Amino acid sequence: MSDKTLIREKYDSTAGIYNERYGDIQEEKYHQMLQDISIKKPVLDLGCGTGMLKEFLKVPMIGIDISFEMLKKSKEKNVLGDIEKLPFKDNSFATILSFTAIQNLDSADAALLEVKRILKQKGTFVLTVLNKFEGKLDAVEKYFKIMEMKICGEDVGLVLTSDK
Repeated sequence: MSDKTLIREKYDSTAGIYNERYGDIQEEKYHQMLQDISIKKPVLDLGCGTGMLKEFLKVPMIGIDISFEMLKKSKEKNVLGDIEKLPFKDNSFATILSFTAIQNLDSADAALLEVKRILKQKGTFVLTVLNKFEGKLDAVEKYFKIMEMKICGEDVGLVLTSDK
């Protein structure tokens, strides 16, 4: 069984309790990471899960997640898909947000290349990973300029721009 299958099954199995278990933690991350960020449309939420970020920001956005069960819990329509093979055209999004999702990948490179491909010039990419997976961020500077780094609870967060 592939790692992606295991990740999908893990999130599918926790979809029913995810918001209750992690809602407050995620909301705190959103507050800390997004308080000074200008969210420009169109917006993409990578690893959107149950759609908590969309509810928090109250702005139109597209969400994508590998877990169908998580997406079913969302109040909005989202896309079932893989962060490493995004089904969007080049230069599609002005803002891309990804909270605690990239660490689920074997290597962040494929996902970062996809984000770079679909992020508009001068676009903003906000990314967090759990502290214990901080090494997943090593590849970030190959693709993006780091504007800011923050510690937000159990995550390390970066505010990035497509301009290198």
